[in-house]
Amino acid sequence: MQHRTRSTVELASFAVMAMLAAFVLLHHMVAALFAGILTSQFITLLANGIFRRVSLKHSKALAALAVFLGLSGIVAGAVMFGIFAAKGMSEEFGSLLEKMAAIIAKAETILPAVVVENLPRSAADLKLAMSEALRHNADQLGNIGKGTASTMVHVVLAVIIGAMVAFHRFVDHAETRPFAQALRTRIGYFARAFSNVVFAQARISAINTTLTAIYLVLVLPLLGHPLPYTKTMIAITFLAGLLPVIGNLISNTVIVVVSAGAAPVVAVWSLAFLVLIHKLEYFINARIVGSRINAAAWELLLAMLIMDSLFGVAGLVLAPILYAYVKAELAAHELL
Repeated sequence: MQHRTRSTVELASFAVMAMLAAFVLLHHMVAALFAGILTSQFITLLANGIFRRVSLKHSKALAALAVFLGLSGIVAGAVMFGIFAAKGMSEEFGSLLEKMAAIIAKAETILPAVVVENLPRSAADLKLAMSEALRHNADQLGNIGKGTASTMVHVVLAVIIGAMVAFHRFVDHAETRPFAQALRTRIGYFARAFSNVVFAQARISAINTTLTAIYLVLVLPLLGHPLPYTKTMIAITFLAGLLPVIGNLISNTVIVVVSAGAAPVVAVWSLAFLVLIHKLEYFINARIVGSRINAAAWELLLAMLIMDSLFGVAGLVLAPILYAYVKAELAAHELL
């Protein structure tokens, strides 16, 4: 009877974890999940490491302060970069439109008449076409804006919750009820899987940042096309690279946009280089993360492929962590 009750409790805890995972994936809460767990783990790590010589309460307070100052610096840097980038792009926007109009004018001699009739013939026509496109897609753009704002709110709340969890003093495991014990065990396995994958991701980000730095600092200047904001882009590459997959999209977008501001050919070079690095990193990711969770590269790639097909980018980002968690549970129950 006791064994049956224990099995029922464990099944209930597994069901709760499955529902939470489905909720995170279906309601686009992956960014919030990462923010909350990282905040909690960084505070605990700093409190037990750098600030361990002071009392537990003060060490966690100092760790929380360090984490919030670091996050504030990252946000402020991102905002400042966005302001400067937008200012630079606005100053060059007119000349860019003129150049595009000139390219279209040259293309009229080789394009079919049907195509030429529908092409804008001047910078003013290009501006009008862009305005019309924005007006027709205002609803979609509004939804994107609302989604981004909602995600930012979720992330901020998750950071606060993560800090509160780090400060909370939980009851000893042996003194808790069976379901609470089972659920804490599940969460513990998930937290360890998260740590294994994220710290492995830090190594991957370091490799990606090194290759990107070589390209930005050495290759492009040697080709006669040095880019502005090089140090900032290298920093963004490392910080964004701590997020699996989606971090690459963020840093790659920044680099390609800045490259396009220098010259179209530089944008093409940068895009080709980043695609190559991304493909290389895909397999490096599977190998390094796989070594931390005792999984072969093909296992992680298959998990990422399945999760991507089911849940899109959110599934792709969460796939290594969920796979590591599932393997840990199976190993703990001697099923693997």
